[in-house]
Amino acid sequence: MILLDTHVWLWWLHTPEKLSERSRTLLTITEILDNMGISIEQRQAALRAWRAGRGGT
Repeated sequence: MILLDTHVWLWWLHTPEKLSERSRTLLTITEILDNMGISIEQRQAALRAWRAGRGGT
């Protein structure tokens, strides 16, 4: 689950190009995992792996 400000949610729905590439990627990953019925724990592990692959924390 991601908590979004209203403007971010509206941009995601209507003008995603206003969001950074990183934000769009995280929202896309979260949306895909949500549609697949993936648990919160599995989502956290997937996001940690994605961040580690990018050299982030």
